[in-house]
Amino acid sequence: MRASSGRSEGRPFRLRRWSARMNDESLRIRPRRRPPIRSHKWISCGVLAVCFAAIAAVRLHTFYEPLDRDLAGYMVIGNELLHGKRLYAEIWDHKPPAIHYTYAAAIAAVGYGPQAVYLLGLLTSGITLVGVYIVGREIGGDRLSGILGALFLALICSDLGLEANQPNVEAFMNASTVSFLALLFIGGRIGAGWRWGLILGSIAAASTLFKQVTAPLIGLAGVCFFLFPISYNGQRPRRQWGQALSTVMVVVGAWLAVCFWYRAQGDWREFYGAVVLYNQAY
Repeated sequence: MRASSGRSEGRPFRLRRWSARMNDESLRIRPRRRPPIRSHKWISCGVLAVCFAAIAAVRLHTFYEPLDRDLAGYMVIGNELLHGKRLYAEIWDHKPPAIHYTYAAAIAAVGYGPQAVYLLGLLTSGITLVGVYIVGREIGGDRLSGILGALFLALICSDLGLEANQPNVEAFMNASTVSFLALLFIGGRIGAGWRWGLILGSIAAASTLFKQVTAPLIGLAGVCFFLFPISYNGQRPRRQWGQALSTVMVVVGAWLAVCFWYRAQGDWREFYGAVVLYNQAY
């Protein structure tokens, strides 16, 4: 009886000692610390730089490639704009004016020739590359997801079968649309307000002025982010009314400014007939 009593009395004592040792802070197993975020950031920047350099090198192989008919048209129209011709009235196309004035700016910067096409190709590829990385990082939740997205883009953005190496209007659509999505994610993370909406609206307006078909895509993305805001760091998500209103106002204001410009120039009929009426049956 005494022996059993001693064993029964000793067990609680040993349990108390074991519990005290487990509660001792010095004996707890601490989680491993992850490397600093800055190191990951520099790795991501290095990968993006290598991808961009690879794109630039591959594009040199097709530097003197004969231009697609669309690109040839943009080059001619852009050059004529620099010589004072009026778009839609004296030189005709059915696309909104952004693509033509972008080519005119490139010609003014580096001259009329394949170097202008090469410059615009690198510009759109670089913007799209960074945008894909940011969107992939935000959706995947880590930098590796963004890096994988950027690597995949670098592999296909110069494919000759897809004509992806030529800066057609779709390249500008991709760059502006993915930039809009990336800034939506960043704005949600930093809790941006109506001033951020001015930037979003400028990019959305530019995208639609390259081609109107991007309006439903950008509009749907904006509505989804507004109705279903993302929660960061456990904070309660809130809808950004000011950001949404300022974005819409900038887009509408940009299109009104373009319409009033052609109205003031006396070319409203030509602009409306080409951009609106013709595209209804295009």
